Amino acid sequence: MPDRNSAGRRWDASVRVRARGASICAVASVLVVAATGVSSQGASSGTVVGASIPATVSIDDSGCSAAATHEFGATLPGSPVKTSACRIDFTSSNESAMLRLSKRGLDPTRAAMAQETWTFASQRAATGVALNDIEAYSRNVAWAVGDNGTILKTTDGGATWPAQASGVADHLRTVQVIDASTVWVVGNGGRVLKTTNGGTTWTPVNAGTAVNLYDVDSHDGTLWISGDTGVVRRTDDAGATWTSVGGAMTGTVEAVEAVTNLVTVAATSSPSEIWRSANRGTSWTRVSTGIACAWHSLDAPSPTVVYVGGCSNVFGVSNDAGGSWNIRTDAWTEGEDIEAVSPTVAYQADSGGGIDRTYDGLGTLPFHPNDVGIFTGMVTGLAVPAVEDVWFVGSDGFIGRSVPAATVSDYAGGANWGSGTATSTFGVCVQSIGGTTTQVWAPDTTGISGTCETNDADTWRAIPNTATKIAQTAVGAAGRVDLVWGMRAATGQSPGRYFAPVTFEALAPAV
Repeated sequence: MPDRNSAGRRWDASVRVRARGASICAVASVLVVAATGVSSQGASSGTVVGASIPATVSIDDSGCSAAATHEFGATLPGSPVKTSACRIDFTSSNESAMLRLSKRGLDPTRAAMAQETWTFASQRAATGVALNDIEAYSRNVAWAVGDNGTILKTTDGGATWPAQASGVADHLRTVQVIDASTVWVVGNGGRVLKTTNGGTTWTPVNAGTAVNLYDVDSHDGTLWISGDTGVVRRTDDAGATWTSVGGAMTGTVEAVEAVTNLVTVAATSSPSEIWRSANRGTSWTRVSTGIACAWHSLDAPSPTVVYVGGCSNVFGVSNDAGGSWNIRTDAWTEGEDIEAVSPTVAYQADSGGGIDRTYDGLGTLPFHPNDVGIFTGMVTGLAVPAVEDVWFVGSDGFIGRSVPAATVSDYAGGANWGSGTATSTFGVCVQSIGGTTTQVWAPDTTGISGTCETNDADTWRAIPNTATKIAQTAVGAAGRVDLVWGMRAATGQSPGRYFAPVTFEALAPAV
């Protein structure tokens, strides 16, 4: 499951080239950094009284998340196309606010748009020692964990996977990467391990339980673990102290997912149940799914969307932070791990040796099951550092990765749209601003004013490598930005599905 300690949650925009259809959606992130102080001063003495007053920052990306709203439609190679407007609303209750845009992913120097590839290459042959999970920090750095205390790390994109000394012999189940230095691992017998130096040394952490642990998840400094006999525990101080928050759950809690600072979802394989807490585990409500399923995995790509997977032929999604569920079935085998990279795009590890994926939030059947084709074991874990990059581990110790494919150049100005059939390009244009928005990126005023056209006179730009302010509002004011995405596919561009992951952030105060 992806870590959520970054300033912004990640949303992805997806595009098809020469497949005669595409969708772009982007989703938002919130970081509150507001504080005010009150001071009192006298002629000869004084005191300072301070109070932190957090601003409630909101961002609404519903105008971007509906794939059907952003179809490029049919296009010929060499012809530019654009989407309809992607509307972002943002505000802060008691501070100024700003909207920032950047490439999503951990290698922003690459082009924003890259082709999805489902050709896989072996990175580590089967060893007979099961690997149970993998998590990536970037396209080059990842950890994998498995039986017999196995911890592996790559720093070269998987070319090599040297072992790290865990100091234990337990079966290790799940790895959670916080940052380049801090990583957590849980496993059998209540085993919890932590490193703060990238894995050079691993330290055992006493979480106050001896049951088998199956999952670990983090959100804004809080860490959650779950396991047998209904165990769910939470630490707010990096493992120094733990709070038991399992409530009425029993049996094997195979998955726990911190959806927001308050909302947490847990799933059990026996009995087959999904539980939801809206108060950090103080109390839980069992949620009906309409199906008896041994659930194995949860992942939340946004503050409202949560995916669940488990028993044969089942993949589910919630669009209200786990309050209700849409359960779909299809012709695949048991799902072992889920990696959701946007509200509509998610991947599931298939115990039959494949990887299943949905592009539209489980709206369409079938859900594109795909046999990885390079080994015969069970796919037990997935890592997706960028939408076109998929790592997987297997029950026999195998590690594989999708093979990188074509990219589309970032818009660079000049003759991007007029460059004929020889150049592929992708960019974004501010079509208009609304509410009381103060522009930072200028909206389109040339040609048909307020209508981004695929010509170089309009305000097209590349997606920024780092978070860049594109608009702001005054204190308590509402902001609105309409973005349009455009691309050109060159005659020689490889056909297939292309993704352009982006991140929006609403922050307060604006600086």
